[in-house]
Amino acid sequence: MAPPAGQALTLVLTLKDRSAFTYRWLRYMNDAQCPYLILIADGGADPAIETHLRQPALYPNLRYTYLRYPFDRDYPAYYRKLADALDRVTTPYVLMADNDDFFFLDPIPSFIDCLNRDDSLVSCGGRQVNLRVLATNGEMLAAPSAADYRATVVEDLKPVTDPHPVDRICTFLALRPWSAWYHVHRTAAIQAATRAVHDHEFRDPCSFEIHVHLWLLTAGKSMHVDALWYVRQYGSSQLTSALVQEGNVMERFTSSNAFADLHRSVESLSALSASDRHRVYRALTRWIASEAHKGHPGAVKNTVTGPEDVVERLYRWTRRLVRPLASAFRSRPVVPTTRLPSLEPFIVDSGRNGLP
Repeated sequence: MAPPAGQALTLVLTLKDRSAFTYRWLRYMNDAQCPYLILIADGGADPAIETHLRQPALYPNLRYTYLRYPFDRDYPAYYRKLADALDRVTTPYVLMADNDDFFFLDPIPSFIDCLNRDDSLVSCGGRQVNLRVLATNGEMLAAPSAADYRATVVEDLKPVTDPHPVDRICTFLALRPWSAWYHVHRTAAIQAATRAVHDHEFRDPCSFEIHVHLWLLTAGKSMHVDALWYVRQYGSSQLTSALVQEGNVMERFTSSNAFADLHRSVESLSALSASDRHRVYRALTRWIASEAHKGHPGAVKNTVTGPEDVVERLYRWTRRLVRPLASAFRSRPVVPTTRLPSLEPFIVDSGRNGLP
């Protein structure tokens, strides 16, 4: 018999300073009376948040265990912290959390029920909401709260339910539902995926996340439920900010040789045949090629001029001319926005947000 929902799931919250977001996250979860066990894996350097978190009576509606780790000096240190924290989970399901994002708790029992009923599923989640915290002038802030906010719902649910593992992987790399990272996962599957950090150090966060997704999709299918679930705040992520500064994926993968990470990951998929792994390499190549074509200030330009180069430049010039003209004759689709009443006390400035 499956355990009750409150005993079936553990949340793993990884921290590296940004304590104002941690206070906000804990107050929200306490107010929502989160019934699930929380493991807090702290790799930061703020002694105040450690002292605060060692007083569980401050959050009477939460059950959490505080784990102190060495400082997250680099990505490998963070991966080892995450893998160690996940290995401590004893519930059948687990959810990975960041302190600058939110989860709506109401859909969780349906996710767990979905996983309980279908052994072919390895993870289940819902719709993503993109959150921007705004100043009075409309400027987006990397802050826990501000005068106003804008929330947009990601409408396209992208389950990956192909019957064969290699088909699931290829579908995932084509659709790119990266928010599946924040699904409710089967604990055994996510533990097996992250233990690879003990064998080699991943050179780039994207290669590590792709590795985890590949392992999960080899183990089972990924399902989405039509419910608002994961609220991602834009502009507040330490990881995203660092990656933008370090250039696009192709530039980073080339400079750090993160391609070797992907090769080791694919070769470790022992459940796939040689021909299956070849298909995965082709799907990864398409994804990398699409990332390489995304414009950024460090994009490489041709230095050798020839007939083909002239044609290519003419083509690009024509596109730059036609696109503005075309957009002038068609209206842009309106991005639907929504209000988040249950989150407003935590994201609209009240003078307390970001404080213990």
